[in-house]
Amino acid sequence: TQVEFIQKYMTNLWNICYKAIEKNEFYKFDENYDLVSAPEYTSVKQTLEAVIDLESLCNEMILEELVRDNDVGAGSLYMAIDFSKIDGEKYHKFTFECPWDFNWGYSPIEYDKDGGKFWAGKKQYFAGAWQSLFIGDDKYERSYPWFILFNKADWFRQMLRDKWNQIGKDNLYRVLKNVDAAADFACKDLNRNGAHNITDFVRSRIEYMDKNLWK
Repeated sequence: TQVEFIQKYMTNLWNICYKAIEKNEFYKFDENYDLVSAPEYTSVKQTLEAVIDLESLCNEMILEELVRDNDVGAGSLYMAIDFSKIDGEKYHKFTFECPWDFNWGYSPIEYDKDGGKFWAGKKQYFAGAWQSLFIGDDKYERSYPWFILFNKADWFRQMLRDKWNQIGKDNLYRVLKNVDAAADFACKDLNRNGAHNITDFVRSRIEYMDKNLWK
């Protein structure tokens, strides 16, 4: 029964988002989490922020872009919601939460099995786009439909840019400097070099994202 409810909820949540972004049609949940028309909503953003914690989605997409986690569309992402409807609950809306499984992250596009050919000339080439089938040997489809759908909305891309500016390049660089210092203090030669390779990769991603994404 719980599995059937979760399937119903997720399907209807996706339909609310898809119909709003792709068709400019506004729906909401009724008390049974079935879809009903929402004539009181007058914009796509208003419709979606009623059911999704949009800031958490911004945070998640920025993180996945920053580290280029090639597993993002293969199940390596969790979401949460509290259906108890208690005042003050943390997850009163569908919330993108608990990022994990980054062993396929921090990898330049030229390390893909096709040498990065799929991404040639593509500016927004990771979390907000369809993924290459040549990331790994299994050729598994790792595109993430939620990111792709929301990335089509101009107002959401502006939210991403505003959030990115709020985080700030300088703050990210300070974090990386502290990571480098910790690696120099605590790691042996091999692990130290590996840590610096990761922070150097993130620095290059910061510059790329700042110049190219969510314009």
